[in-house]
Amino acid sequence: MTRPGPLALYGVLLLSACGGADPDATAPYGLSARETPTTVAFTADTGADADIAVINAYPQLQFDQPVDFADVPGSHHAVVAEHTGTLRVFERRADVTDADLFADLRDRVRYDGNEQGLVRLAFDPAYADNGRVYLVYAGRQADDPQRCTPYCSVLSRFTRDPQQPLRLDPDSEQRLLVVPQPGWGHNLGNLLFGPDGYLYVGAGDGGFSEPPLAHAQDRSSLLGSVLRLDVSGDDGYRIPPDNPFVGVGQEAEGVIGAGQPVRTELWAFGLRNPHRFSIDPITGAMWLGDVGQADVEEINRIVPGGNYGWPMFEGSQFKGGPDGGHPADQLRAPALEYRHWDGVSITLGFVYRGTALPSLYQHLLYGDFTVGKLWAAPLTAADGLGEPVLLSESLGGFSLASFTEIDGEAYLVNLGRGIIQKLVEGPGDDQVRVPQTLSATGLFRDLASLTPAPGLIPYGVNMPLWSDGTEKQRWMALPAGTHLTSVAADRWDFPLGTVLVKHFELDLDRLQDGPLRRLETRVLVHTVRGWIGYTYRWNDAQTDASLVYGRHTETLAVATAAGTVNQTYDYPSTADCATCHNASAGHVLGLRSSQLNGDFAYPLAVDNQLRTLDHIGVFDPPLAPPDHAPRWPTPDDAVAPIAARARAYLAANCAQCHNPDNTLPVTLNLRYSAEDAALNAIDVMPRNGDLGVDDARIIAPGDRHRSTLWLRMNRRGEGQMPPLATHVVDADAVALIGDWIDALSPR
Repeated sequence: MTRPGPLALYGVLLLSACGGADPDATAPYGLSARETPTTVAFTADTGADADIAVINAYPQLQFDQPVDFADVPGSHHAVVAEHTGTLRVFERRADVTDADLFADLRDRVRYDGNEQGLVRLAFDPAYADNGRVYLVYAGRQADDPQRCTPYCSVLSRFTRDPQQPLRLDPDSEQRLLVVPQPGWGHNLGNLLFGPDGYLYVGAGDGGFSEPPLAHAQDRSSLLGSVLRLDVSGDDGYRIPPDNPFVGVGQEAEGVIGAGQPVRTELWAFGLRNPHRFSIDPITGAMWLGDVGQADVEEINRIVPGGNYGWPMFEGSQFKGGPDGGHPADQLRAPALEYRHWDGVSITLGFVYRGTALPSLYQHLLYGDFTVGKLWAAPLTAADGLGEPVLLSESLGGFSLASFTEIDGEAYLVNLGRGIIQKLVEGPGDDQVRVPQTLSATGLFRDLASLTPAPGLIPYGVNMPLWSDGTEKQRWMALPAGTHLTSVAADRWDFPLGTVLVKHFELDLDRLQDGPLRRLETRVLVHTVRGWIGYTYRWNDAQTDASLVYGRHTETLAVATAAGTVNQTYDYPSTADCATCHNASAGHVLGLRSSQLNGDFAYPLAVDNQLRTLDHIGVFDPPLAPPDHAPRWPTPDDAVAPIAARARAYLAANCAQCHNPDNTLPVTLNLRYSAEDAALNAIDVMPRNGDLGVDDARIIAPGDRHRSTLWLRMNRRGEGQMPPLATHVVDADAVALIGDWIDALSPR
């Protein structure tokens, strides 16, 4: 049983911004008028935090991909480090309007749009006297061809300009450490001076690999570790005499690195990507967030000489990677972890001991880079962490690069929005709570028939997102007096309070025609904190659906001609929703001209969706006629060239992450508008593993079996694509993409 949806347009396929035939101007519209939603419980204030709010600390300042923020000791100024290699300084007050140049290091910082670039700064504890600043950045191969092969991390010391106290002297650089890197990811990523005056440096394991690299278990390597250095001298660094591996000498037989000297810089090892860590000045405890690979994000309490298990373990999950030969009973377990249905890239903060937020006192702050969640975990008497408190579900357009403590209070570096934010007391008890059941949302006048409430406008898309064979229905609701505005790059701007609804059903009995099983109804709301997604899971009686907290999974028995098949189905968490509905994708995925430029079976008539929506006043200003709007083909469009259908499928299913505006370390550009050369995929070697294929390419022209893109689509489990919310291979899409690859001319 199929639902009404977009119908294939017959005639000439619109592959660009024009072409095709304009629908008959006299034809009936699908809807006669736009109704005002009056019963919908969601508003722009839905999901507000009861006690904690996040504000723009300096609302008149905008930065270019900020990654770090630090107070200038002995002054009323602060410095922001930008990923591209510049640092900005400004007076630390809320009404500041200008940020001056503190340093321009773009001539020596390698920035490729991924994890490379300028990543961290630290002021010397004696900065007021010595003017020293320490930076970590990705070095250029041309500057150090012996060690940058081609990647390397640089730890450097600079001093302030004696003639300009609020400027660094670029010519004062002293390179203290240059670490060759096997790849562009998981490099040096954190700097922190401890209460002992020593500099602590976080070093990743060197990047993506299948299987994972064993560097983190090799104590003759600096990778996958925390380093502890004495930088108080004038040249280079010294090894603190109480570092845990001083005097160990060479690594023993049977251990990775056997016969090689153990690096005495090591403070701890067995880490994957220690992106951020902090030291509690009261207890002296070091807390470290280690970014996981496929399943787990973890927080570790770092002890001298500790082995934290990577790549044998990801969090508490055994992965089976190389054990390095070190005793298994000496591995340190995480103090806290969360699974990838709650977030996929941890950013650690610090133990809050300020006064503005008393409810957070003695709580460790942390968040997730990708989805914008914020948590606070209380310290326990046993030097552990208690049950975390969720401070925010989502902050929209949020890429949490780092936390900063200034005067005891918490500041957040928002890379995605280019701003510095601050935690303050929240809006109180007058917030709009999230409805706990679908019936309480007011979205449907009748749940039994799934009749939408007045003001909900149905729509369909030309190229749907694959959802494991489910049938979907879609609606949108706009607040009274608001409109959609067309913006560049085939996107629309949605007003605050917009509510988008997508309903999922699955045929559990393929042997006979009958009703489909209602699985879930998802709601995406445009709030003052950004776009937040909620999932409502239908009960067994099919009478109502309840709000899901966290990801849920169930096994569905599907009757087929080949027998009963057990299908795993995921109900996404709010974090899962934010992973795809991210800033680089414009948050809203399907609602755009190219997707709605097609016919839809409305209650009154079948009509072009853009034509009908324009007729009822959804757009301001009105849209151009459909024949002047872009259009993606439908999956079964017999007229469309195979390349157009393949590229539309990749755009709908993959481009929300694989695009050049994403702050994640991705290199592919699978947007529909990208030229073939701009895909960064055709005849390009894979950077995230070759899946055991000889001479693999992301897309090997003329050979799908050497193409990791096709291979990842055709697998489920480790290394699958898409990585979330799918347990069933889209066989039709695999065939389509395979045929397209095979048709590409070998280079």
